This record gives sequence, structure tokens and C-alpha cells, in this order.
Amino acid sequence: CAKVHDALQAIIAKDVELKLGVDIEPRRTDDGVSLSWSGASTGEDVFDYVLVATGRRPNLDSLDLTNAGIALDDDGVPEHDRGTMQCGESSIFLAGDVADNLPILHEASQDGAIAGRNAVAFPAVNSANRFVPFSLIFTSPPTAQIGESEEDGVITGTADFDDQGRA
Repeated sequence: CAKVHDALQAIIAKDVELKLGVDIEPRRTDDGVSLSWSGASTGEDVFDYVLVATGRRPNLDSLDLTNAGIALDDDGVPEHDRGTMQCGESSIFLAGDVADNLPILHEASQDGAIAGRNAVAFPAVNSANRFVPFSLIFTSPPTAQIGESEEDGVITGTADFDDQGRA
């Protein structure tokens, strides 16, 4: 995965100037927006417009989940079992953006189905078989990740397609 990551980053860097590992300080100016950055590199530039696409943090503050005994991770997301979507041993189940799993529609839909089934069946909670992880990035060239990451462990297998009508 590191080789693919590095190759894709090099391809994108041909068209987009990447500033990775930096803190940004924005400032409005008469000419647009001034951005200064520091960290892995330092600099400053002025832009007509700035698009910020950083994701979003789940809005859970008003729920006081720690009072319900739910542990939160360093990002404030409730710790949960991805196979059951259950928070600890509680009757609280997560789905979608609040679960902070892969931000992909089919993954969030599966999260909801798993959480819903287990919430209705509680306390008889069952771990579900997850889809094979699949994500696609609309870049040039198109990029996809299929299967587990190196951090999650790599399993190599084979499949016999000799007896397939369309093979």
C-alpha cells in the first residue's frame, strides 16, 4: 500500500501543490485570502478563493455519552465494535457518520442495517459479516482500494473460476 500511496501522491502533485503535515493560518486580505503554513514546510501565498474540505466531526456533544458510560476515542467518537455497531455492552448502537467508519455510502448503509438488527435483537447481539472494503477515488488515474489495509492484516487467497459461464 505504501508504494501505491507514494505513486498516487507523486501523480497528484504534478497538478496540485500538496502541503502535507502543516498547520494553516488563513487571513482575509483585499486581494482574497492569504494562507500561511508551518510544520513540514513553511510559506505564504494569496488566493482568490479557498475550498476547505476536511470532513466533519460527529455532533455528539449534547448527548453526554460519557455520562451513559460510553468511552470516547481521542477524536470524541464513541468506541464501538465494528462487527455489531454496539458501544461496549450498552444498548447503544451507532451507524453512519457518527460511527466514524469509512465515509462511503454502501458502508454507512451496512452500518445502519447491522445497528438496526442488533438494536431490535438486544441483548442477543450478533456480529455481521462485513462487505469486502472497497473505496474509489475519482482522480486521474482512477484509484481504488479493495480489501483490508496493511494495518488490518493481509490475507491472500485464491478462487477457481474455471467453471463459470462467463469466464
